[in-house]
Amino acid sequence: MFERWKRRRVVAASDGEDVARTEPPVMREAARASSSVSLDTGFEGRGFRVIGGRSAVSAEEAERYAAVYSCCNIIAGDMAKVPLRVVEKLGDNNFVPVDFHAVNYLLNVEPFDGVHAAGLRYALNYDYLLRGVSYAHVVRDGGGEVVSIAALQGASLRMLADGARIYDATDYLGRSVRLAGRSVLHMRYGARDMWTHRSPLSVAAATVALAADGHDAAARSASGDTLKGVAKVGYMESDAEEFERLDKRFRQSAKAAREKGQILVIGPDDDFKPLNMSAADMELLSTRKWDAKEIASMFRVPLWKLQDTQGGLKGAGQQAAIDYSGDCLSHWASGVEGASTMSLLTREERERGLRIKHDWTALLEPTTKEAYEAVNIAVGGPFMTVNEGRAMVGLNQIAGADPRPYPPPNMTREEKPHE
Repeated sequence: MFERWKRRRVVAASDGEDVARTEPPVMREAARASSSVSLDTGFEGRGFRVIGGRSAVSAEEAERYAAVYSCCNIIAGDMAKVPLRVVEKLGDNNFVPVDFHAVNYLLNVEPFDGVHAAGLRYALNYDYLLRGVSYAHVVRDGGGEVVSIAALQGASLRMLADGARIYDATDYLGRSVRLAGRSVLHMRYGARDMWTHRSPLSVAAATVALAADGHDAAARSASGDTLKGVAKVGYMESDAEEFERLDKRFRQSAKAAREKGQILVIGPDDDFKPLNMSAADMELLSTRKWDAKEIASMFRVPLWKLQDTQGGLKGAGQQAAIDYSGDCLSHWASGVEGASTMSLLTREERERGLRIKHDWTALLEPTTKEAYEAVNIAVGGPFMTVNEGRAMVGLNQIAGADPRPYPPPNMTREEKPHE
């Protein structure tokens, strides 16, 4: 059933050989069009100066910290594990699934040869959260139908004079490719000009860099790698040879001290003053430590998702999941859904009311206790029979059970044998 969606081929007119569909090349003249604008799409800081001289924290440095990795991993994983489906809008905020659409198979089963959909979607979501941007190559057949989706390692966007978009990208094999705008799924976050992304970590670069310096300083103190300072020797000749000899002696002594327990041996007339951070600097860094609460607030992740339950849960477990879905996941998913809708559906489909949306019902499954209580209320409601209630919780049907719903608790009915 899904073979034609997995790999569609265009039959060559010459000899009938199956030929893979490729996007038309971008003409050199179009690429040289005047008034083209190049938009930077890399992860950048904002040039703030902080303690330790660090101006920004790169994406690779940021994800070394557990709070950043946890937030990106949790949100990306939760969005990847629920279905991402094509739906049709009927009325106000009423969406119904569209079955047997080609994009459904690509987004939920196999987007590319040997790649499962959850893995691709997780990778795209993770980059979208960490860097504020992610790209995928959308391959179409001769009829314009999407036949595969493959991740791109990176890309830069150029806007041509006529409004066309050109991407210079690196594909999953590390090859440089040039793609037209319709062939790229471009997810971007915080783009004030609608194209140039800004990640939460790059916007709050000063706070992030200061917190990272505090973490690094604490790591150096814990490892004992803080022996830096000024050496004063009792006797020194003015020639360069003597200076180099003394400098070498102190360096070797300092190295040996680090290896043997931080005891530096010097002469009776020598002096060594370590240049560690002052108490004031340490106090500042302690007040600006890399706190999980700050990182969680950047990504809108509730603390209980980071295993921090000091503040408790808001209501029952299902209510907490509803709040998490509405306050956090919906915020991030809106960008993913919007970019996917624009890149994977045709204009005619979008005008017809088709959209691509996540199905969050998998995250809102009740506990066994909550499910049993809901079924008990529903069966006694009355709008469900006993067997309908048992089917809801996966139990076998009872032969000969009353096919009529039970009356409400405050009512009775005449008992008659039912046929």
